[in-house]
Amino acid sequence: MFRPFTPGFALASLLVSLTAAAQAAPAGRPVVLTGKAGDSPLIYVAPGTVTVILLGAPILRESAQVEGRARFAVFEVSDQGVTLSPLAALGPGERLALRVTYREGSPAS
Repeated sequence: MFRPFTPGFALASLLVSLTAAAQAAPAGRPVVLTGKAGDSPLIYVAPGTVTVILLGAPILRESAQVEGRARFAVFEVSDQGVTLSPLAALGPGERLALRVTYREGSPAS
């Protein structure tokens, strides 16, 4: 009698499908912002992507604020940066402000 779906066949099919579904995670992409002091750069964030902003100087952690905080799955503040990941895409032209205060004497320049 012909049995097309033996346990071995089912296991092999599962392993092949899992291997085909596995993909390498995209590599990080460092971006260095330049500009005049006082300019507010635009930083684009996307759902499912974690954005890490390293400020290069110590900040007051308790000062960090992001507009629409409830719209972010991740909003973590460290001594020198912020990590963000929105729950959903922002609307066309929509902007949310991120504010931080540097510790006294920072940055030196």
